[in-house]
Amino acid sequence: TAARDADFADDGPYPLVMFSHGSEGHRFNQFWLAEYLARRGYIVAAPQHHGDNYLDPSDARQLTIIERRPREMRLALDLLLGHDGIATHIDTDRIYALGHSAGGATVLKMAGWRFDAAAWQSYCA
Repeated sequence: TAARDADFADDGPYPLVMFSHGSEGHRFNQFWLAEYLARRGYIVAAPQHHGDNYLDPSDARQLTIIERRPREMRLALDLLLGHDGIATHIDTDRIYALGHSAGGATVLKMAGWRFDAAAWQSYCA
């Protein structure tokens, strides 16, 4: 269970986990994992990716998401770190990312993976 704008149990700080959903998924895909982490003291943020979600699959499985998804994750992180009601509760030494399927690729890209589109297309062919 979750509640929008709920109070923090105490001042923290808490570790933050950024979660990236799979292609054509949504921010609630892994709700059970988010709840598990939250119950153990993590702040969990799960943005819904533009053009690659269940409401808008216009870019799903396209190469454009390889570059855009990590930027969206960074934007979400920057928004959290700049949010007056949340930022002070985040332990900035313990920020993590995880993802499922295309979200896993998003996390790898955030960690420095050098995606080779030509090799990927060749492999798929």
